[in-house]
Amino acid sequence: MPICQNCENEWTWIQSIAAFKMKCPHCGEKQYETTKSKKRRSWLDFLPLAVFPITVLLDLNLWAALVTITAVIIASFIFHPFILKLSNEQEPFW
Repeated sequence: MPICQNCENEWTWIQSIAAFKMKCPHCGEKQYETTKSKKRRSWLDFLPLAVFPITVLLDLNLWAALVTITAVIIASFIFHPFILKLSNEQEPFW
């Protein structure tokens, strides 16, 4: 789970999902996602697109493919807070 770099309090899973503005729910300071965390998250974001060719290769019908891709999207949403790492300063992506 993400830890605020200002007050060092750990965010809960719900707080991590609800933190679209990336403000610490404990101290109110703005936090930024680290570059390493962004790169890991980009793999999670890409995963549903990577699953689609697999469903085609396995010759799954349309509904099975949609259910599989939806499950992957939900799984990536669930695991996002475990990948999220925070920083006090915004880091460049590269």
